[in-house]
Amino acid sequence: MSSAPIRYAYLKGQTWLYRRNYPKEVAAVLGQKALKQSLKTSDAKVARKRAAEVNARYDETVEQVLSGASSLPQRATAGTPAWPPHRKRLLLLSGRLCGTLSPSGIRGRFSRRPWFSSPCVVT
Repeated sequence: MSSAPIRYAYLKGQTWLYRRNYPKEVAAVLGQKALKQSLKTSDAKVARKRAAEVNARYDETVEQVLSGASSLPQRATAGTPAWPPHRKRLLLLSGRLCGTLSPSGIRGRFSRRPWFSSPCVVT
């Protein structure tokens, strides 16, 4: 096996993560600066394969945005597990809660970072 680093992937703890910044004009359309995703593995061989799949999806998304396509590719591919439905609901609810708490100035009761000024910390 090659010991070359996996492009756009890094090991955090025991899990490989993928992160790649979008070009500025693409980020403005998508509303996010980067594609960030867990590769859901601790094995470097599996991470290398999954990173290549995510990288192909990244390239497809950038190409479609730059060409002005009306529909963008889905976030999960066949090889990458999608978020379970109950997790998606929790993410949506937490986003709504953050949106309602932020203007009121109420701090999160169970915040992991009490010194952080925002009640909703995205890590």
